[in-house]
Amino acid sequence: MELGKTILYLRGEKGYTQERIAEMLGVSTAAVSKWECNNAYPDITLLPKIAEIFGVSVDYLLGYDMANNKTTANVIAEISSLYREFKIEEAESLIEKTLARFPNDMLLRFSLSHLRIIAANKCKTKSERDILYDKAADGFRYVVKHETDKSRRDWSLKFLSGIYFVTGEYDKASEYNDMLITPKGIYPHSMAAIIKMRKSNDENALNALKEELYGYLFGMTSVFPYIAYYYYSKGDYEAFLKENLRMVKVYEAFAKDAAWIEDELSCCYEGIAYAYAQKKEFDVCLDYLEKAYNSAVIYDTEGYKALSMINPVPDDLLIEEYVTGPRSCCSMYDGLTSSERKVYAPIRETERYMTIINNLKRWQMK
Repeated sequence: MELGKTILYLRGEKGYTQERIAEMLGVSTAAVSKWECNNAYPDITLLPKIAEIFGVSVDYLLGYDMANNKTTANVIAEISSLYREFKIEEAESLIEKTLARFPNDMLLRFSLSHLRIIAANKCKTKSERDILYDKAADGFRYVVKHETDKSRRDWSLKFLSGIYFVTGEYDKASEYNDMLITPKGIYPHSMAAIIKMRKSNDENALNALKEELYGYLFGMTSVFPYIAYYYYSKGDYEAFLKENLRMVKVYEAFAKDAAWIEDELSCCYEGIAYAYAQKKEFDVCLDYLEKAYNSAVIYDTEGYKALSMINPVPDDLLIEEYVTGPRSCCSMYDGLTSSERKVYAPIRETERYMTIINNLKRWQMK
């Protein structure tokens, strides 16, 4: 029960002092202070009066929807279901009602904002996406301002930077990214691991240094696609092919010890296939599409589990399978069946291409 934190938050929203609340309730200032520090709880007979002062319900004070027998977790699950069914208006209406009852529940605000990003990514029009992105950003900003938990605050900053990056508001993306990354660069972290290695020279120190290495490799997988995309956007498919072939060598060297890289390998292989299709070398194109499928299967079978070790996500920030999980085959299926992949038109009816599509479809239906 977060009753003390709730009273503290509501008092701040109203601009009341502890003395004022104590006077209104006929208790001592010390008693109010103890409530807010969670060192004591108000007498149950005071709850209706406290709710009246702040203009909320008693069940809101207690963090539980007793009228509908729903916890905030139940509500999050219900909203998630509505978004998956593309019932956007119903989901948004339920969000507004829920936040009215639990305005200072930071996990709830974080989760709802995260769900809005997920829903935005599935919207078919830019205007629908932008509305949800704006609402998600509002929620994350609220969490950044009021959250005391560093992990949830940092993830909110990550999502804010990501939202503004996607929407092309790069100054804002930089603003929130700068709040997250202090000091900049990898040197302080790597140097700490190196010092530990030289000082201890034992297996624990070695493993710590390896964790840094794979952490940097994970960062590389975030940067590389944008370098390759630059050449793709310019129509320079030779350079696009060269970049993908170069990264494949790096990823293949580490994939045996880090199965999570298979997802990145799958994307690179498909990029190579796309480039060869542009060159009308369709046999080689199909070779790489098959490699892309095989890597996607490895990732979806085992690789995604290892990713959590490289990019840890606190349990209470997870929303079903959305942060990490088996998704590589589904992403590849969506790509290969997209109308944008016109370059594959000459091979869409071939046996090899249809086999890849049908195999991917089985994963899509899981």
